[in-house]
Amino acid sequence: MRLLHTFSSEKEAHTFAAFLKKEGVQEKVQIVPINDDYGITLDNREIDAIVVSQETAKHALEINELRTKRGLQPLTVTVIAMVLAEDNIPISTTRVKCGEIDRYGHLL
Repeated sequence: MRLLHTFSSEKEAHTFAAFLKKEGVQEKVQIVPINDDYGITLDNREIDAIVVSQETAKHALEINELRTKRGLQPLTVTVIAMVLAEDNIPISTTRVKCGEIDRYGHLL
């Protein structure tokens, strides 16, 4: 199974790539930039899975509907729970970039 994962920064992508290498699974994951709502998910036949947060799960269902209409197999969708920061609000890249929290969810 190939996994598509997106990142908001090069640093984040490099950190994830290092983790995959350490775990010995880097060949199973393709990291690609996504510059719109769908990225390569509507045209690429090699993708067979996508990991989404609870807040973006509806978008994955939309992707699968559009893939089916285009004659592509639907993606296996894995929904992950959001990790909460100290204030019980989900950790997000937006919150980190705005300086509300650090990447571990600690309030700044």
